[in-house]
Amino acid sequence: MVTKMTAQETKISYKNMGGRSTILPWPHEKTFMHQHMQFVRPYKEKGYSNCYIAAKLRFDDNCKNGHNTFSLTGYVQRVGARDWEMGGCIHEEIEKYFPELAHLIKWHLVSTDSPMHYISNALYHAGDRDCWGRRAGEPCQWETHIQFGNFPITKQISEKLAAFIDHTIEFNKTALPTPSSTKKKLF
Repeated sequence: MVTKMTAQETKISYKNMGGRSTILPWPHEKTFMHQHMQFVRPYKEKGYSNCYIAAKLRFDDNCKNGHNTFSLTGYVQRVGARDWEMGGCIHEEIEKYFPELAHLIKWHLVSTDSPMHYISNALYHAGDRDCWGRRAGEPCQWETHIQFGNFPITKQISEKLAAFIDHTIEFNKTALPTPSSTKKKLF
């Protein structure tokens, strides 16, 4: 037996903001497959002409993991354009253009059973390493590269190693005889 699911789309009003709500329930489940509200306002920032910002609230189980999860995301798009100018977890922009939703930002990615990745996020924020596993102040970029012969790939090296190589090259120029100085004149 095939169960036909139809989405219920309605106009909504939340704190004097007009928007649209779409609900699509899972058949025989306690969660929603698709439940969101979207609000749109003009976006007026330097460098962004003829744009609008949309804030999207979701509380559903679209990823099919057995519990509803709340999220508050948004995007900025030019009128008539296909692609976004920016989008995703743009909470600073949402807070600025939709102050009515600011109190909901702290609930982003909290589900009906717990915050998403609760333990791993707590360990990350309590730790002294960044998302790449480096400690604060640990070098992550190098300005100097080394290349071996005509091999096309360069290798990043630290400034300390670069200084050592430079010193060694200068030392070898003065300490070791060069092939041109050791040639004997035949005539």
